Parts: sequence; C-alpha cells; structure tokens
Amino acid sequence: GWSTTIVIPPDGDMTSYVESLQKLLQRDQDKIYWPTHGTSITNVKDYVQALLNHRLEREEQILQCLHDGPPMSIRQMVPIMYKDTDKKLHGAAAISALATMTRLVRMGKVQCSTNEMTHRIRTGQVTCHNDEPMFVELFAISPSSSSSSS
Repeated sequence: GWSTTIVIPPDGDMTSYVESLQKLLQRDQDKIYWPTHGTSITNVKDYVQALLNHRLEREEQILQCLHDGPPMSIRQMVPIMYKDTDKKLHGAAAISALATMTRLVRMGKVQCSTNEMTHRIRTGQVTCHNDEPMFVELFAISPSSSSSSS
C-alpha cells in the first residue's frame, strides 16, 4: 500500500523535503528506487511527482480552511483535512500539518495570531509535544498573500 512520509519539526523541515522532491524530479538518470520497505519503484518520476503533489495538496487544504472561515488552529483543521483518515492517526496528521504550516508561515502565505509564535516558527523553535502551543495557535491568511492570490 501507499503511505506518506511524516515530516516532524524541528528536525524535519517541509520546505527541505519539498525541495528534495523537486531535485529528484530533475534527475533523468534515476531508473529505479530501492526503498527500505516494500518492493522496488520503477516509475520513479511518477512516484516522486505523486509525493510532491500530495504535499502541495495539503498546503492547499490548509489555505482553503483559512480562506473559508475565521482564523483556525491546527487542531481545528485536522478533522476537516483528514476526514477520511482514522481518528487514531490525527495526532500524526497534526504533526504533518504543523510542518506544512511552518512552511506556509515562512513563505508569507499564512500568519500566526501572535508575534511570539511567528518568531518561534521562523527561528525553528517548534516542537511536536502534545502541550505545544502551536497546535492551538490561531492561523490566518497573510494579508499580502490574500491580495495576490485573488
């Protein structure tokens, strides 16, 4: 079956992951991948493109959640974004959403409701502990982003 990579901040960085997928797409010499688990992957470009598309779709889901309503927290978005996913996996989904949210804040597409949280994101001071305030922080579309995406 297909599964996804979980990017866990602060050590995992979604921007680095996305950029590495983009680099793999540029490598014409790759004909086969041998993953740690599962069988070999012979359709390498399609496989990498699917991984990249999945990440970009998650970004769009976050942006859509924020466009559709008032500022939201990651904990509020996860049940919407992962409505077809077993609720037991929502904790891991929140961690992945946090990594994606960090990328969106750094790109200037999303803003935090407090300057302290924005500073923490930009300086890599985010953890994935259950008591991490970032999971309940409210996020909104950045004003500069919403005017350019309309």
